[in-house]
Amino acid sequence: MEGSGGTIRAFIAIDVPKQIRQDIASLLSGLNGFRPVDEANMHITLFFLGDITSEQVECVKAVMDRASFAPFDISINGVGAFTASMPRVMFAGISQGSDKIKGVFHGMQGGIAECCDIEERDFVPHITIARARDVHSSARAAKEFIEKYSSRDFGQFLCNAIALRKSVLTSSGPEYTDLYVKAFS
Repeated sequence: MEGSGGTIRAFIAIDVPKQIRQDIASLLSGLNGFRPVDEANMHITLFFLGDITSEQVECVKAVMDRASFAPFDISINGVGAFTASMPRVMFAGISQGSDKIKGVFHGMQGGIAECCDIEERDFVPHITIARARDVHSSARAAKEFIEKYSSRDFGQFLCNAIALRKSVLTSSGPEYTDLYVKAFS
């Protein structure tokens, strides 16, 4: 579904290679009480933009064009949960490259905020891998999953681009389409 009034739902993300996504997804069948993120949709979100107009899309693309970052390595290691006592979101963590991802975020934050309303939050680079179906019954499963995979090495990759993506919510889950990709040089 498109946003209301001619808007689109959008976000800016770093793509994660298929092999890493598949490795993460292979573990999720044992995570009871959670709805796994579809393997094809796993990514590192930099900015969730919400419903934005075509003018805002152009503004965001201009900010992305002005951004200048060199490619850098990212290592995906371990799993964790947001809100440890009542885990709502399970994630794969970023070890190497987290500081560089934060640099991209902070380097673009002011420009993106001029284009559209973005939430003020502490930015923690991660890959969302599952969401709780029932927060109250999922705590034990989350704890066991974290204990089992807290030091799992999912691999490393070169981050050499960011993408502005459109998100269409469907009955079978979100579908993402790249609207614009900014390569690093």
